Amino acid sequence: MVLIYILLALFVFSMILKFLGKNKKRICKTFGHKWNGCICSRCHLTRDEGHDWNGCKCRVCGKTRDEGHDWDVCKCRVCGERRDDAEHDWDGCLCRRCGKWRDEGHESKDGCCTKCGENLSPQCACCKTRLTPENRMRGTALAVCKDCYYKAKRVGQHRLISYNYPKQYDLETRCLVCGGTFNSYDEGQGGGMDFEKEPCR
Repeated sequence: MVLIYILLALFVFSMILKFLGKNKKRICKTFGHKWNGCICSRCHLTRDEGHDWNGCKCRVCGKTRDEGHDWDVCKCRVCGERRDDAEHDWDGCLCRRCGKWRDEGHESKDGCCTKCGENLSPQCACCKTRLTPENRMRGTALAVCKDCYYKAKRVGQHRLISYNYPKQYDLETRCLVCGGTFNSYDEGQGGGMDFEKEPCR
């Protein structure tokens, strides 16, 4: 009889261990974390102490700090941080080292830069404001200022603006990001990109 109780206790104990083994977070909640510097070796939770710093980056958890950088002129070799107070290695509009962009030195083809892909129109497609490096929204199919970009209607990743074209069709809705269009006509018909279903680039 005693043997049966022992076997039953061992079975229950093994089931508890099996259950806890599948849920390491529960073990840590019950018994506490097993810290190895900044990371729990059991559940992999991190904490902001006990880091093993390699200059600006922790070797264990990958956290970075703004000190101890190993600068290759404008870019840190360890974490990739860049600084603007250093001399960039410009290849036209892009720095070869850190990838920083400037609004000069473009190689234009069909109104776009072949290096950075930027639409080089000098004015905003929406409000006609003159575009500068400070107010230009980068990475869009249409040249647009930041104010108009953030005011545009958002559908998924699309940023939509609408134009009236009375002699052709009532309304053209266009995505500032991918350039996709949808045209609406007087009779209620329309055609073009389905912004609800089709992804932005």
